[in-house]
Amino acid sequence: MRTVPSTIKKVIEHFDNLPGIGSKNATRLALFLLQNKVEAKSFATDIAAALQDVQLCIECQTITAKERCAIC
Repeated sequence: MRTVPSTIKKVIEHFDNLPGIGSKNATRLALFLLQNKVEAKSFATDIAAALQDVQLCIECQTITAKERCAIC
């Protein structure tokens, strides 16, 4: 069995922690992104941007880009 570098193991573990993603799918997703650098950089940029823009609605605690969601 080949040894997987610790940096790749960390990426796999992050995917594995997502709901509905098992270890095999986590490995597939991680390897796909690591083999497609343009896609991986775009994905990372989009996640970082979402983390900056997204917050919880002060009324219902759903995810929104504003103080209150569209429903509240």
